[in-house]
Amino acid sequence: MVATVLDETADWSYERVSIGYPGPVLGGCPVREPVNLGPGWVGFDFGRALGRPVKIVNDAAMQALGRF
Repeated sequence: MVATVLDETADWSYERVSIGYPGPVLGGCPVREPVNLGPGWVGFDFGRALGRPVKIVNDAAMQALGRF
């Protein structure tokens, strides 16, 4: 997923990344692997992989914030 995101956004200018995660998030990190996305989320360093600061929040919370 990270390789695809980096490839698709290669010509974008951005400073940060926000990820809506379909599961519980504690301290900005996924607590357990998602049922529908496959393994590899818990403990993965998205900031290092994407080269930007990353904020991970529960996807429902992100949608609620986006409503306003």
